[in-house]
Amino acid sequence: VMATGLWSQFAIQTIPAGTDIVATSGYSATGVGNGFYVSDALADAVLAAAHPRFCKAEAGGRYFRLYSPNGILVEQGGAVGDVEIDYLVNNQPAIQACVNYGIAVGTLTILFQSPHYTIWTPARTYATNDYDLDQSGIPIVIDGAHVTLKSLCGRTDLWRRASAGGDPATWANWPLTSGGDYWRGGCIYLVGPLGSPPALFNDRSGVTLEDMHLQGGTVRGSGYGAMNLSTGDGWD
Repeated sequence: VMATGLWSQFAIQTIPAGTDIVATSGYSATGVGNGFYVSDALADAVLAAAHPRFCKAEAGGRYFRLYSPNGILVEQGGAVGDVEIDYLVNNQPAIQACVNYGIAVGTLTILFQSPHYTIWTPARTYATNDYDLDQSGIPIVIDGAHVTLKSLCGRTDLWRRASAGGDPATWANWPLTSGGDYWRGGCIYLVGPLGSPPALFNDRSGVTLEDMHLQGGTVRGSGYGAMNLSTGDGWD
């Protein structure tokens, strides 16, 4: 194992031949999001193109990827947590990237070490009602696996905000008017196959929350009907 610098500066570093594992000092700041990266069969240009936060080539052209089989820390994807709630930092891209990379490499636990993370809802970009296929305007999408979101500090709150970090109560009703407003009141969207649902939901994506709290700004059961855990009805 070779100790190296920040992961954000990895592309300008040269890793000697024969060194297949490196330990970074942090993601973009020392001591924040440090981890181990490995050059293996999964680490290639395709993975780097799909998951640039987690796979890069060093100066000599060899690819390395984050190796964290027991869980991906969201700081390893560039997230910034805080002990106070200020809503100023948008962690949505980093957390979504961690989920996507975890599913791609089979690491299905996403770890949160701070009490608070703010996620700005992405702008809703489409103007049709093809909501089964379009996933814009959704804070966190889980597609293709059962993912665990786990707090490492006893309790972590995900604070959802509007698309520019504003009050989440300003969400737009259907139809989309203008301004890139978002809808679907929840923080997490689980993707499943299209069509009528079967009696069991074991073919769908899933999520387990361990000491995680979703602060979505929307009262459960408002909008399009009350949530029913038995039938799956209710989506706001």
